[in-house]
Amino acid sequence: MSQIGEVERKTQNRIVRLFQESLGHDYVGYWCDRADNINIEETYVAWQNS
Repeated sequence: MSQIGEVERKTQNRIVRLFQESLGHDYVGYWCDRADNINIEETYVAWQNS
């Protein structure tokens, strides 16, 4: 990974920690390389449709 990529990943990790610890969000993982990766996960936004 390039130096810029490493710095970016560290920043993203800090933001994830902020959301988890300060805001109580659940972290569902780093889905960049998973199969069928999409921008919006219907399962996680289903509560908005009820």
